[in-house]
Amino acid sequence: MTFISEKRNMIKRNMIKRNIVKMAAVMCIAVIGVLMGACGKADDTTRVEVSKNGAVKNYICESFSEPNYDVNELTEMVNTKVSDYNSEYLTTKVTVDSIKYDEEKKTIKLVMNYESAVDYAGFNGVSLFYGTLSEAQEKGYEISADMVGTGDNKLPDDWKEQYADKHVVVCDEKVKIKTPYKIEYATQGVNVSGKKEAVLSDENEGAIVLLLSK
Repeated sequence: MTFISEKRNMIKRNMIKRNIVKMAAVMCIAVIGVLMGACGKADDTTRVEVSKNGAVKNYICESFSEPNYDVNELTEMVNTKVSDYNSEYLTTKVTVDSIKYDEEKKTIKLVMNYESAVDYAGFNGVSLFYGTLSEAQEKGYEISADMVGTGDNKLPDDWKEQYADKHVVVCDEKVKIKTPYKIEYATQGVNVSGKKEAVLSDENEGAIVLLLSK
């Protein structure tokens, strides 16, 4: 097995582990009787949606069966993690929106809410930033000029000044991302599948940047 293959397998295992952790958190809440309802979204793809105010909604649709995972063990682990994370703040930062478990298909669909991209990143151990271009640069994020537009056009020479107050999404998680505004430029190699949607894959090394229209 080559180094690249090993790295891809490691990334895939980490993605599965993170999604299982989040699913187990919801199952834990269901056990203690705080289940809020069933998922009614037609789009069953696992994805992260960033809203205009910076809140993050995470849709997770994954296989989940006893032969593969110990639900009780995961429930205990995530229950502790959720409690520990929220206990550090005066208000709850992470909540469960809805859950639907298909016993026949052994799949679980859930929705989790995060107060901000910071909370999503902190809870899941990934990098996710949402803010203006100038804010991203102030926080030390590397925004490269080699981004390409949705029409393969290049950034203008004065792009830093022109886009200073427009929003960017910076993410290192291999997942589908939905943005609140149209994606105008993106890191090379990112699949911009819609005006407000991008798909990150194993081909994208490190963090990617989405430069938005507003």
